[in-house]
Amino acid sequence: MNIIDHGHDDPIPFELSESDRAIADQCKHAIAEQRYYLNTRDRLQQRRRDEHKQGGAA
Repeated sequence: MNIIDHGHDDPIPFELSESDRAIADQCKHAIAEQRYYLNTRDRLQQRRRDEHKQGGAA
């Protein structure tokens, strides 16, 4: 599973307050951290599967 951002950057029809911008920035940061974690986890799981297959075939 590869988590990606689909880039839905549609402009919002109103101006954000500073606190809204701060909340949005925190959300973007949390999403990026989660994406990194999930992609790293998936890479490690795939590596373990590949190593297991190589060990079983030898």
